[in-house]
Amino acid sequence: MSDPGYTPEDFCLFVDLDRAARATALEPCLIGAGAIQLGPDLRWNVRLARRTKDWDFAVRVESWEQYEALAQELVSAGFKRSKEPHRFRHKKGGLLDVLPYGNLERPPGSLAWPDGLVMSTIGLSALDRHHEVVRLAAVELRAASIPAVVGLKVLAYLDRRPGIVRDIQDVHALLHQAEDCVPPGRIASEALDRLNSEEVAFPEVGAYILGRDVGKTFQSQDLVPMTAMLDSVGKANDRTVGDVLHSSGGAHIRREGVVDRLRAFRLGIQEDR
Repeated sequence: MSDPGYTPEDFCLFVDLDRAARATALEPCLIGAGAIQLGPDLRWNVRLARRTKDWDFAVRVESWEQYEALAQELVSAGFKRSKEPHRFRHKKGGLLDVLPYGNLERPPGSLAWPDGLVMSTIGLSALDRHHEVVRLAAVELRAASIPAVVGLKVLAYLDRRPGIVRDIQDVHALLHQAEDCVPPGRIASEALDRLNSEEVAFPEVGAYILGRDVGKTFQSQDLVPMTAMLDSVGKANDRTVGDVLHSSGGAHIRREGVVDRLRAFRLGIQEDR
């Protein structure tokens, strides 16, 4: 039997989250490594080598009262609140992060919690349209599409570096796999001119086309910081390539390949702008 990407304990967490969400008429959306792990996006069949033990969800809310109502329902369903305002521990041991976005953002892209904690919410509004439905037995979950996950990971990297760099390592791993996942028809219809002009080499065509999908997923203001970071890739003061190479498997990744992949990705993002 194939690995479903979750344990029985995880399934119990999903069931209780679903119960709380239904009670408050909210629709949390799975993001990050968990969205890739459950594999709902059939267009991009990519995976990460590491498995997540924490399940990250984002949820659009209109007020703190609405978020607090969800938190109380989670507690009633078997979760315990932690010191972090967005984190809950399930009675079976699993960790759940629920990140609010929407009407609470002041300014857009920034969220200040009542206790003073400030978090970036840039790009989360893309989840309203760019998600898939995952069916697990009697539970249905919303999960971010692969282009949405990739874009959010780029933004998370910009927000959390230099302390945390695994997001850009995940992005590169997905871009690397994209070469084998892109449908041949899309290469002919979307990348032929770039290949003929040698702006993109064939090993990077998957990264280029995935970049096009990311560009269509996010709003212009969300893409600006992404492309600004990618514009510096390979230049003298760039730190992004080094952060990719510092992964555990970095010794087996060529610097030139990382640069070419990230540049092709940037070209795809900017293609239709």
